[in-house]
Amino acid sequence: MKPQEAVVRETKHIAIGTFAMVAVMILIYAMAGKFSWQVLAGGVYAGAVAVGNFFALGMTVQHAVNGIQGDDENEAKNARAKVRLSYSTRMLAVFGLAVAIAVLKLDPLASLLPLLFPRITIAAMHIRNRGETKGSEEE
Repeated sequence: MKPQEAVVRETKHIAIGTFAMVAVMILIYAMAGKFSWQVLAGGVYAGAVAVGNFFALGMTVQHAVNGIQGDDENEAKNARAKVRLSYSTRMLAVFGLAVAIAVLKLDPLASLLPLLFPRITIAAMHIRNRGETKGSEEE
């Protein structure tokens, strides 16, 4: 299934925000004298997992919503089941990150913080959009 324009657009926003914050995090590690390849690898890998997780969620919701035609309760149940299965699958990717931290000895903090960055990006986008809405109402 081809991703809808909205899924692609929002995933791009999340990717830009997430990797901008990964860059800032790595810069802070460098300024603190704690930079290492484990920090870089953990940040980049976790950022990719976070963005991939967001994209997979968007595709799952798109697929589930497209599968519902009218008020059919069976289609709604199938859509809910798809979303639950997607959640389980996406959590396996996060578990893979935990395994990478243990096996590759990635920096745990640098490997876990990027999982929060999409949420922070969404909050920042919401605040920005709310400010734009207020500005257009005042005119």
